[in-house]
Amino acid sequence: MVTLSANLDGVGGIHAAEAITVLAQVREGEPLTPLAGAELARRLGARSVLRGTLVSAGRDVRLDATLFDVDSLVALAHTTVTGPVDDVAGLTDAATLVLLKQVWQHGEPPAPDLAALTTRSVPALRAYLAGEQALARAEFDVAVREFERAFAADSTFWFAFWRSLYPRDYEGSTADSATVAKLIAHRREFPAADRLMIEAQFLAPTMSEELAIWRDVTRRFPNYWPAWYDYGNYLVHWTPYLGTTYGDSRAALERTVALNPRFAPAWEHLFWTVASQRDTAAAARVLRMLASFETAKGFRINPDLMGYYGAVNRLVASGGNWTPAHLAQDAQYVVATYGAAPSEFLGIGFLVEGLPRGEVNFNDAVLAFGPTPEFQAVMWMGKGFAYAARGGWDSAVVAMDRWRRVTNDSTAPLAAYGLAVAGARFGAVEPRRAAAWRPVQPPTWPEGRAELAWLDGILAYASGHAAGLAQARRQLPLGAFAADLAGDRFGAARALATLEWESAEHARHYGYGRHHPFFNSVNRLSASRGLLAAGDTAQAARLLGWHEAVFWEAHRYLGPSNLVFASPALFERARIEEASGNTTAAVADYREFLQRYDLPRGEWVARVEETRGRLQRLSSHK
Repeated sequence: MVTLSANLDGVGGIHAAEAITVLAQVREGEPLTPLAGAELARRLGARSVLRGTLVSAGRDVRLDATLFDVDSLVALAHTTVTGPVDDVAGLTDAATLVLLKQVWQHGEPPAPDLAALTTRSVPALRAYLAGEQALARAEFDVAVREFERAFAADSTFWFAFWRSLYPRDYEGSTADSATVAKLIAHRREFPAADRLMIEAQFLAPTMSEELAIWRDVTRRFPNYWPAWYDYGNYLVHWTPYLGTTYGDSRAALERTVALNPRFAPAWEHLFWTVASQRDTAAAARVLRMLASFETAKGFRINPDLMGYYGAVNRLVASGGNWTPAHLAQDAQYVVATYGAAPSEFLGIGFLVEGLPRGEVNFNDAVLAFGPTPEFQAVMWMGKGFAYAARGGWDSAVVAMDRWRRVTNDSTAPLAAYGLAVAGARFGAVEPRRAAAWRPVQPPTWPEGRAELAWLDGILAYASGHAAGLAQARRQLPLGAFAADLAGDRFGAARALATLEWESAEHARHYGYGRHHPFFNSVNRLSASRGLLAAGDTAQAARLLGWHEAVFWEAHRYLGPSNLVFASPALFERARIEEASGNTTAAVADYREFLQRYDLPRGEWVARVEETRGRLQRLSSHK
C-alpha cells in the first residue's frame, strides 16, 4: 500500500492520503471491508479508496487492487498483476499504470490522448504529466524541462519528446535535429491524429499542403483539441501569407478553448485575434479567462504581460485613445522596470496590435521621462514605423532620423533607408528625399548588401530611372519592376504575384524577412494594384491580408514593416469587398483603415474622405 500510494500521489492531479495516517487508522491483522474503507476515506477527505490483496502464486506473488468510489462503492478501476516476490517496484509500477489509465478513461484525462501514453515508467509518466500541466499554464520553460525529463527516463516515450517541441518556440531552446528525425521515423507508433500532425509539421512540402493536412485532421478528429490548437496557431502565424483571415484563426481557436478551456496559449492567441477584429466584448471575455492563469512570476502569463494586454484591451475599447492617467502610469512603470535593458517590442507593442496612434502616444509619454539612450532609440524606432502606419510620413522620417542618430545598432541606417524607399515607391516620400537616406557606409554583411541593392533598384523604379533600375538588376532579379516601367503593368503584377505565392508556399519570408523587411509589402501592394487594374480581384484580395500574420521578435522589423502598409492594404481590400457585395467585411475594413490612417497626406487625404462617405453609405444601407 505504501508504494502504490507514493506512486499515485501527484500524478495527473491525483492526491493520495498519507500512507502512515491510513495505517494508523487500521488495526493490525484486521481486514478492511469496502464499507469500512469508504468510511475511513471520507474521514480523510478522499473521494475514492484503493483496496487490494497480495497472495502467493507459485514462486511469484499476485497483486489484486480495486479502486472504489466512496459514496456508491462502485469499482472505478481494477488490476491484477503477477510478478517475482522480490520485485516490489515492478509490481507497483505495473499496477499504477493500469489503474491510472482506467481512472482517466472515466474522468478528465490529463493527457491529450491516453493511447499515446505508451511508457511503462512511472517516473517518465509523472514527468510527462507535469510537462502537460506546465504547458497548459504557458510555463514553457518548465514544460520543456519536464518533457525532457520524461524522455530521459524512457527513451522510447516519443510522445513526450513530440510534446516538447511547441514550448521550445517560446522557451528558446532548439531540439536536436537527429532526435527530431527519429521522431518522424517513429510517427506510425502514434495515434492517428498525432501522426498526421507530425506529417503536417515536418513532411508537407508546401504551406498549402500543410494547411490541407490541418484541415483534414480537425475534420477527422473534431474533438481532439491539440489538433485544433496547432491548426489555429498555424493560421495565426503563417497562413495570412496564403490569404487566410482573422475569421479563420478565430474559428479554430474558439474550438480549441471550447474543448480545453484550461489551455492558456489558446486563450492568448485568441486574444490577439479578437482584439485585431475590434470585437470589444470578445476581447474583454478572453482577457478575463487569460487572467485566471496569471501568476506573480509566470514565465509568460505574468503581471507585466497582463498589464500590456489590459492596455491593449482599453485601447481597442476606446478606438485607440489613451486616458491620461493610464498613459502616465503605464509609461512610468515601463521606464522604471525596463530602463536598463529595453526590448524592441516595447517600442512597437501597440503597433503590432494595429494601434499606431496609441503607439505614438505611448512612446512620447516614455520619452518625456528622459530614459536612457538605449530606451530612447527603441521609442524613436517605434515612432517611425507607427507614424508611417498612420500616413504621417514626414513625422516618420524625422523619428527615423532621431533613431539612427541615437542608436548603436548597425542595422538602423539600412532600415531607415528601407522605410523611406518603400514610402517613395507608393508616393508617400519624395524620391530625392529618400535617396538622401542611403547609408553612408554600405553594410558589411551579405544580406545587408543585397538589401541595399534591392532598395536602390526600388528607388530607381519610383524615380522612373530605367538606367538605375537596370544597374540594380545586375545584382538582383527586379525584372517585374522593369516591365512595369516599360508599360507592361499586368505582366509585372503577375510576375510579382507569382513570386509572392512561391515565397509563401515555402515560407521563405521566415528566413529572409529579418533582413529584407519591406520586400513582401512592396511586392504585394504593387502586384495587387496591377491585378486590380486588370480585373483579377480575387487574387488581388488574397494578396492583401499578409499583414495579419503575427511574427516573433526574432524577425525584428518584418512585423512593423508589414503593419506600415496594412492601412493602404485595408483600403484596397475594402473596395474589393464592397464591389463584390460583401458589405460586412467592407465596413469592417473601411473602419479599421480610418482608425489607423489618421494622418493622411497628398492623394490619401481625398481617399480618407472618400472612405468616410463610403462607410456612411454602406452603414446606412446595412
